[in-house]
Amino acid sequence: RDRLTITDRLPVGNNRVSASLLLHPDVAVTEEEGIVRCGVNDRQVVISAKGGAMSVSQAAWHPRFNSSVSSNRICITMYADVLETTIAWS
Repeated sequence: RDRLTITDRLPVGNNRVSASLLLHPDVAVTEEEGIVRCGVNDRQVVISAKGGAMSVSQAAWHPRFNSSVSSNRICITMYADVLETTIAWS
């Protein structure tokens, strides 16, 4: 009920197709099998992807010119022609 599902339909074939979600530096992130949990204070978001593989990597947040803050990025790489990304919150 408290969720959003985004469906992407792309003919992947031999191409590498990926989506990237840059997270604010205040967002704590943990990877679990098949999901990524993100949270700030008592709020939590769970992201899952059907038809794709997720990974979390270090990134940089640029709040203004000449400024960089360490952050995280969620990368979802499609391995099927249909990717369903679900974002659920509580």
